[in-house]
Amino acid sequence: MQLLPSVGFSHSANKVLSGVLYTLLCPHLGRPIKINGLAVPACQRIFVHASLPPPATGPALLAAIQAVNASAKFNCWAGFEVLSASPGDVELGMPWREEAGQYSGFLHAGLIGALIDTACGFAASTLAGRVMASHFSVNCLRPAIGQRFVARARVVKAGRTQVFTCAELFAEEAPGAARKLVATGDAILVPVQ
Repeated sequence: MQLLPSVGFSHSANKVLSGVLYTLLCPHLGRPIKINGLAVPACQRIFVHASLPPPATGPALLAAIQAVNASAKFNCWAGFEVLSASPGDVELGMPWREEAGQYSGFLHAGLIGALIDTACGFAASTLAGRVMASHFSVNCLRPAIGQRFVARARVVKAGRTQVFTCAELFAEEAPGAARKLVATGDAILVPVQ
């Protein structure tokens, strides 16, 4: 593994830092910090090329995505639940809560976006490992009214440096009732290590 050439560290620094992703956030801008005795400029991001592990399958994949979801405080606060996961596909649910509504009593567009972004990210991670969104967009099709909301996301194309995904968000009026499509979206995610 080698650091990206744009970083500009010496060969010895590359050897020390090779194989590790550092995001250094220094509260005092301009003040260098040291890693293993080497001065590193403050707030410098150092990225490495890394191969991603093969994706898990079956119950192991679902458990892995559920564990990631459980570790995200926002997801826990919002009540996101991973309902299913398979390579390239994820289904995420959220129960209605009054505090999730906007002024007219519909699900707030911020949570609509969060559901779509999270579902797309989880779908991408089933194939590419750790990812982060570089772009996402949401189309609100009708007022999001229901007792439960379900986002289904799938990978459209998984490339080496970008993963293209799309999602649909459905509202359920009652358990087992027909789902109504309330929003669609897509996201481009990039693998990170």
